[in-house]
Parts: sequence; structure tokens; C-alpha cells
Amino acid sequence: MSHELKSPLTAIKTAADLLDATEPQPETPPEEGARPSPRSRLLRTLKSGVDRLERLTQESLDYAAMQSANLELNMVSMDLDEIVEEASGLLGAAMRSRDQEFSLNVADDASRVTADPARVERIITNLLSNAHKFTPAGGSITVDIYSDDDSRYIKVSDTGEGIPAEEQELVFSPYFRSSNADGRQHGGTGLGLSIARYLAELHGGSLDLESELGTGSVFTLRLPISEAAPVNTPERTDVSASFRAAQPASD
Repeated sequence: MSHELKSPLTAIKTAADLLDATEPQPETPPEEGARPSPRSRLLRTLKSGVDRLERLTQESLDYAAMQSANLELNMVSMDLDEIVEEASGLLGAAMRSRDQEFSLNVADDASRVTADPARVERIITNLLSNAHKFTPAGGSITVDIYSDDDSRYIKVSDTGEGIPAEEQELVFSPYFRSSNADGRQHGGTGLGLSIARYLAELHGGSLDLESELGTGSVFTLRLPISEAAPVNTPERTDVSASFRAAQPASD
């Protein structure tokens, strides 16, 4: 199933990249403020749509693996700052298009940890994507990496809309949609934060949230430093029950 879903997306993405590479270049540099050509705008829309569909597909596949308890970790020594830079690079163009400021702060000797790089990158990508979607144009997104004796921490802070207190635990439920009217304007499966917390707990860590309406949100990922950290499979979520519990009450 994974191959059947990903192969068509890869083909479309490759074709879009080839079209982009063969875009005719103007003989003279375009004037400042000039609009891109219709072909360029269509290509940008196509690539953006494929990237979004690719993320949605991967989230759905990850969640299916969670439900069947088939996710395994490939634990290696890795640098958290490199993972954050890779994840932020994927969203760099989107952040710049909304004039969002991104900053990364790494405390001394706080970056090295034993974890699964691909899974940690998925957590960080989901957190940064969430911050980007709910932070207005001109806002800021900050990542701080620090540690204590037992754990490494990655704190993702934004100056976005904030989350109502009564919904702050529900955001980690599968398919949850905020009752905040603005939140309905943002796409996604509603699985990103659920997957992120599951992967954090699979590492023996945690993912917590602090948020204030009108001020922003702070998600804090904790990962154990020790290579011998327990890797327990979190209790499987009942999707139907979570879906019912996560729905905002109707009038």
C-alpha cells in the first residue's frame, strides 16, 4: 500500500521538478516587484500541492502503522540541531512567503542524543508545520535546544493564535479540529500532533504543550539521553472513540 500511494506522487513531483528546471529564463532580469509568469505560478501551485499531499499521505501511513503497532525505531547517535535545520528547510519557502521569522538556539553540549533520526525529524516537521499554519504573517517561530542530566529538550515556540485551555490536551487526539474559527481555515489530516506525541513516547520521552490565546503556543519535546532508554510501545488509541471525543460540541 505504501508503494502504491507514494509512486504516483513521486512521478508527479519529478515531472514538476523537470518542468521547473526547463522554465525559460528571461534575457534580462525581471523588474523588482514584477509578477512571475503564469507558467511559473502554475508550477509553484503544482509543487506546493504535491508537497502537501505527500505530507498527508505520510501522516496517514504513519498513523496506520501506529494502530497496528508496527512502528520500529532505528536508534543511532545523532545531532538534534541538524535535524531541526533539515526540518525547517522543508518549510523555509512557506515561512518566507508569510514573512515569518525563524530562529534556532542551541545550548552548549545539548544537541547529541541517541534516537531515530527519521522519526525525530517527523516530530519536528509536524511541530514546525503546526506553528507555521497558526502563526500570522510577520510572526515568529523559535526553536530552543537544551538539556538536563537525563534528557534533551526541543522547545518550539510561536506567536500564533494560541489554543483554548479546554482544548490543549485534545490537540493530541487523532483527527481533532480546534473549535477556534480561524483553525478551520488550515488544512491537514488532524493527525500531526497525535503522531508526534506517539513517536516521542515510543522513544521513552514526552511531548507537552503550553498555550495562551492571543499570545502563542509552546510545544516541548523531551528525549532521554541514554542509549538504554526504554522504548515502550504506547497504548494503542481507539480511533473511533478519540474521533468522537475530539469533536467540538455543536449548538
